[in-house]
Amino acid sequence: VVGGLMSRPRATPERDIEGQPFTISEQEIKTFARTSYSNNPLAAAALIATVEAESASGKTLVEKGYTKSRALEVFVERNRKKDGTLSATMQERKRRIEALPNNASGDDIFDIVYGGRMGNTEPNDGSRYKGRGLIQLTGKNNYKKYGKKIGVDLVKNPDLLITDKDVALAVTREYMEDNGLETVSTAKSLASIVGHSDDSKGTVAKARWKRTKELEEELKNTSLRPRARPDDEEEI
Repeated sequence: VVGGLMSRPRATPERDIEGQPFTISEQEIKTFARTSYSNNPLAAAALIATVEAESASGKTLVEKGYTKSRALEVFVERNRKKDGTLSATMQERKRRIEALPNNASGDDIFDIVYGGRMGNTEPNDGSRYKGRGLIQLTGKNNYKKYGKKIGVDLVKNPDLLITDKDVALAVTREYMEDNGLETVSTAKSLASIVGHSDDSKGTVAKARWKRTKELEEELKNTSLRPRARPDDEEEI
């Protein structure tokens, strides 16, 4: 067990969100990205593509739970070494997931796969600091770091990433800038910046990069300034 953390399966529904989730339009996301990276359409496009992939453009602001079989695929099988074997850590993770009751909640699984790492040191930290927000910020260390950067206590109030649009946008900007979005140039570099999981063929990374390049062309061909309404146009 990583870090020696043990948490007992609760076999209960996920904890309720403390507040009403915010809503955001795809146009708002595009405007946010273009404003944040006005001189770098590739970075702006990569930001939009990341939000699309991580939170379905803000429609899924909290990480969805996993079935046992899906959790084994994502959090164990994708971590096999090049020779096809599992490390001792992955073997233990697999054992603990398989030992869960069939009615275990997604949060029970998060406590296993996120527990003992990313600053999650207390029982149930794994589920408390699961992915949230537009880019699915994960782990107590990240909640602490990026909450401090924007002046908000996200460790104490993690659901602000779901209920406060300004907080979610500010964290998104800080995280992506901090991890070098300005220098993005390839599918591999974007995957490194975001830190998402993938299969051995890099299927997810390739799909996100394809979408990034499509969005880059779209951004190059459109103006950030909204078109004038007929009533606003001067008479000739």
